[in-house]
Amino acid sequence: MFVWATRKDPDNERCSLCWKVRLHEVEDKIHILREADGGRSIVELCREKNIYEVTFHRWKKPFGQMDLNEAKRLKALEREKTELKKLLAEALLAKRVLEYVVEKNYESGAQEAEGDGRRAGRAVLRAGCRILRLARASLWYQAGQRSDRQQQMVARLRALSEAHPRYGYRRIAALLPQEGWPVGKRQV
Repeated sequence: MFVWATRKDPDNERCSLCWKVRLHEVEDKIHILREADGGRSIVELCREKNIYEVTFHRWKKPFGQMDLNEAKRLKALEREKTELKKLLAEALLAKRVLEYVVEKNYESGAQEAEGDGRRAGRAVLRAGCRILRLARASLWYQAGQRSDRQQQMVARLRALSEAHPRYGYRRIAALLPQEGWPVGKRQV
C-alpha cells in the first residue's frame, strides 16, 4: 500500500513528499479482519487503517478463517520451507559440481586459458574444489622431471635415512655436503 511520507533529501537538506510502501505483517492482516468481524464497518476500518477496500477483500480470501496462532504456525512453516529449499539447492549444486569434476579431465592452466567456452567449467571447478576442500593449484601442478644428478641425490637421501632412521632432515642435510653433494636449504 502506498502512503504519503516526508523524506529528507540529502543533497538539498530539505524535506519532500514521496510515496512510501507500507507492508503489513500477516498478524496485522488477521487483526484487521477480526476487527471487521466484530461488527465495524469495512469502509470505516479501511479508512482508519489506511488501506483500500480491495486490499481488505483480497486479504479476506487467504486469511479470512485463520486465527493468530495458525498464522504464526504458517509463518514458521514457510520459514522452515525456505531453509529446506536452500539446503536442497546447495546439496544439488554440490552433487552436480562433483559429477562435473569427476567426469572432466583437466588440462594445464595454459591450455584451458586458450578456450573461451570453458569459463563455466572453471567456475564449476572452483566450486568443486571448495566443496571437496582442495586447493585448485593441486589440480594444475605437475612436478617437473628430475635430472640424473637429482635422482641420484634423492636415492642417496633415502639410503641415508634408512641407514640412520633416528637422524632428522637437518643432520642428513649436513652429511650430504661431506660426501660431495652440493645441497641448498630447500632441497632436503
